[in-house]
Amino acid sequence: MKKSLLIALLPLLPSCAPPASAPPPQAPEAPAQPAPPAPAPEAAPQPAAAAETPEAAPAAEPEAQQLASALHEHALLQEQVGFYAVLTPPGYDDPANAKQKYPIVVLLPSAGATEAETAKKADALGRDGVIYVIPRAPYPSSTEGYTASPAFPQTWGQPGTETFPQKDVDSLKLSKLYTAQIASALKDARKRYRTAWGKVTVYGEGEGGTYAHNFAAHQPWLVKAYFASGGQYDETTEGKSGAAQVQGLKSNKISAMLVHAEADPTAKVDSAKKLDELLTKHRVDHELSLIQGSSPVLTAELRDKAKRFVRHHCCGEPLEAPPPAAPAPAPAAAKPAPAPAGAKPAPASPAAPAKPATPAAAPAAKPPAPAKPAPPPPVAKAPAPKTAPATPPKAAAPPAAKAAPAARSEDKTAAKAAPPKTADKPTAGKAAPPKDVPAKATAPAKPGAAKPEAAKPAPPPPATPPPPAAPAAPPSK
Repeated sequence: MKKSLLIALLPLLPSCAPPASAPPPQAPEAPAQPAPPAPAPEAAPQPAAAAETPEAAPAAEPEAQQLASALHEHALLQEQVGFYAVLTPPGYDDPANAKQKYPIVVLLPSAGATEAETAKKADALGRDGVIYVIPRAPYPSSTEGYTASPAFPQTWGQPGTETFPQKDVDSLKLSKLYTAQIASALKDARKRYRTAWGKVTVYGEGEGGTYAHNFAAHQPWLVKAYFASGGQYDETTEGKSGAAQVQGLKSNKISAMLVHAEADPTAKVDSAKKLDELLTKHRVDHELSLIQGSSPVLTAELRDKAKRFVRHHCCGEPLEAPPPAAPAPAPAAAKPAPAPAGAKPAPASPAAPAKPATPAAAPAAKPPAPAKPAPPPPVAKAPAPKTAPATPPKAAAPPAAKAAPAARSEDKTAAKAAPPKTADKPTAGKAAPPKDVPAKATAPAKPGAAKPEAAKPAPPPPATPPPPAAPAAPPSK
C-alpha cells in the first residue's frame, strides 16, 4: 500500500522541484515580492508543470502493472456471519393456532437477489399452512443483493482461463459451504418457530436452482423433494462424486422437478439433460420440462405445475390438477328446462310440467289388472263337456217301471259326477243344493253357459213320476 501511495504522489514531485532550486537567487529579491505583476509570470510556469506530468504518467503505468504482477493472492477458509429470513403463514400468531405446527419450504435466491425479492415467490406458491425459510447467499454481489460465489481477485482472471487457479478453488468446496449454511438456517429456524418435524421441500430458480439440487445431493437426509429451474449441475454430472450423490437421492427417496430453457445462454441445457440421464439411470423419481426459447422465465402452466409439486410434497395436497369437467353437468341440467316449457314464462314452465307428470305416473294401467279374473270362465267350460257324456247314458239305462232303482243309479252317477262339482264350486254357490235327480238335471244347466248342456236335460222329462222320487230321498241319505 505504501508503494501504491508513492506512485500516486510521484506526478506531484516534479512540479515542486523547480521552486526548490529557485530560492537561492530569490532570497535577496524578497522585498520585490509585493509587485502585483507577479501572478502573470506564475501562470507561465504552470503549463510547464502540466507538461511534466504526462511525462511521469507513462512511467507510473508500467510500474503499477509490475506491482500487480508481483502480487500473489490466495483463498482462505474462515468463519463468517450468515443471515436468513422467515415468512410465517397467515394466522400464525392467532391464539387459536398456538399449538399448530407447520411444514418448511426453503426458498433459495437467484444471483443478486435479496430476501425480500425472493419472498415474492412464496405468494405464487401459496403461503397458507407453510413456513418459508429464505437463507441469504453468503457473498455480496458486484451489483446488488447477494450471490453464492465470491468475487475472485482480478489477477486470477475468469474461471476457465489459464490464470485462474481452478484447483485451489475446487479444494475450498464452496458449494458445500453454502449448503452447510442452508442446513444451519434450518436448524436455527426449528428452534425459533413452530415447525413440523420432518424433511423439507426446496425451491430455486437460476442460481437458486443450482443449489436446490446441490443441497439435496449434499444433505439428502434433510430433503423430501426439490424444484430446480435454470440451474447448472456440472458438479454432479462431471465430477467423480456425481454418481454417489445421485445414489443418495435414490436411497432417501427424493423427488425432483427440473425445468430448463432450451436456448439458455447462461446455463446450457446440456447440463440439465445430462442430469436427467443420470437420474434416469439410477431410477430417481424426477421430471424434466423444457421451455422453448432462451428465456428461463416459467410459463403460467409451469408455475401452476411447480406450485402443485411443492404443495404436494410439503402439505400433502393433490399432485394432479382437479378435472375441470365438474362445471359441465350444470349446463346439461339447464337444457331440459326449455324442452318441457311449452309456455314462454321460464319460471312457470318448470312447475307446470311437474304437475302433469303426476297423472302420467298414475295412469289406470294398473286397474286393468283386476280384469284378470276373466280367465275363470274358460275353466268353467272345461268341466261342462266332461259331465255331459257321463249323465245321459246312465239316465237312460234304468226302466221306467222301477223308478226307485233308477234314482239309486242316478245317485251313483251323481257320486261319480261329483268330481266335476269341484270344478263347479264357483257356480255351486249360486245353484240350490237339490239332491233329487231332476234337480241334478237342472244343476248342470246352470253352469250351462255352454249350449250343449241345455240339450242334455231332455232325457229326464220322460221320468215324469216325481212322486216315486220322494221315497227315494231316504236312500240318498
